[in-house]
Amino acid sequence: MLELVFLRVLEMSWRAGWCVLGVLGVRAVLRSAPRRYLYGLWAVVAFRLVCPISVGTEFSLFNLEPEWGRETEALVGTEGSLTSENLEEAGNVAVREYGEMKTGFDEAGFILHPGSGWEYVWIMGVAGFLGYFAVSLWKLRGRVRMTVRTGALSRAGEETSSWRKGSLAVYECEGLGSPFAMGIWKPRIYLPWGLSGEPRRMVLLHEQYHIRRGDHLVKCAAFVLLSVYWFHPLIWAAWFGMCRDMEMSCDEKVLRRLGEGSGKKYSQTLLTLAAERPIFPGQAPGFGELDVKRRIRHALNFRTPALWAGAAALLAVAATVLILGTDGIGEEPEAKTVAEQLYEAKNPYIGDVSAEGRLLRKIYEALGNNTAAEIGFKVELQTYEEPYEFHFLMEEGQDRVPEDAEMEAVAALMLALTDNLGVVKWTLVNPQGIPLPEGMLDIEGAEKLLNIEDIKEFGSSPEQVQRLLGLLNTE
Repeated sequence: MLELVFLRVLEMSWRAGWCVLGVLGVRAVLRSAPRRYLYGLWAVVAFRLVCPISVGTEFSLFNLEPEWGRETEALVGTEGSLTSENLEEAGNVAVREYGEMKTGFDEAGFILHPGSGWEYVWIMGVAGFLGYFAVSLWKLRGRVRMTVRTGALSRAGEETSSWRKGSLAVYECEGLGSPFAMGIWKPRIYLPWGLSGEPRRMVLLHEQYHIRRGDHLVKCAAFVLLSVYWFHPLIWAAWFGMCRDMEMSCDEKVLRRLGEGSGKKYSQTLLTLAAERPIFPGQAPGFGELDVKRRIRHALNFRTPALWAGAAALLAVAATVLILGTDGIGEEPEAKTVAEQLYEAKNPYIGDVSAEGRLLRKIYEALGNNTAAEIGFKVELQTYEEPYEFHFLMEEGQDRVPEDAEMEAVAALMLALTDNLGVVKWTLVNPQGIPLPEGMLDIEGAEKLLNIEDIKEFGSSPEQVQRLLGLLNTE
């Protein structure tokens, strides 16, 4: 299960990475646009990190997507990869069950369905980031435990001493280097002790806009996504870009509220309250955090944009959302013959779980009403010495049990379409787990059964697969 989740995360991170590059490109082109529009663009990346599918349009960037998407989807739909190298190193026999795909251990303690192991590295990284999140929050709450409530902020952004319902509580704390807002259900604004006058008003306006827009919740959710995709460098770039746009858009809001000529005073306040290190990167939007030098230059050069410039930026953002936020519609695939589908499902080596599953599905489709497709079974692999073997373990007492001729047809196709497979066996197992007499087909037996010279040759092309199907249908 963990490996399936990891494969899905990898697939989504691939698409999200292209979205990050697209957003960074748009930001470079629209660097003079109002930051609130650029800040909104990061919602497209978040959408790609959370939702694996979207509406298909002909304008989507992912119309250019190659076949990797469909191949990855097929991988995610089955249990993880089990390589013959893993099995050989363990020197054991692996057992798994198609359908429910149960996981367990064999007698030697060898983990079944082993993958590359990267999924465990990934989940440990996720746990580490979330642990850091929890510890940082606990430490920050400890720092503000001795704060003093000094006022409240009305909806209009003006400070008042009456703490009316719906107003934002304002607290002051000694030793606090930079103001910030914190809290989920009841957010509060925390200020350094003694902050007063015009700087205090600027800070309160800035933090109030953060809270009104829900930035404290956005930043918390974004940090959780960063924890899940910690391995992807472009997601880190998205995190820093999003935080920078978040702060600059709030700066612009305050500067528009204060009017022309306020940039210098606002920049002085930023410089005075600049934090040497982040307050708490996972949740609290801090006034004096993150690239203060660039924010100061931005505040000094800020001019209220013309109406046409804002409209143009909004149209560009809408086009970007359409291009990056929708899936490609793709071209209608050409109908393929049964032989072509079987050839495409050809398995290079026994032990690749996903490849085995795809091949068996195609074999069942090709053979039509074959009883083997209707029953549940377990699989046992022998890959520590050649010839490598694939065993079907079918429970006794099921409504229908395939006849030897039906299993021979399945086995012949598996031998032809799995490069290093040498033997296919099928065994009934009684409720006590004791195997009953078995049937088998090896390469020599298949060639004798079908009166051919080389069974592997019949997996070399769709035309040869079609010939093999013809031979099987005449038996």
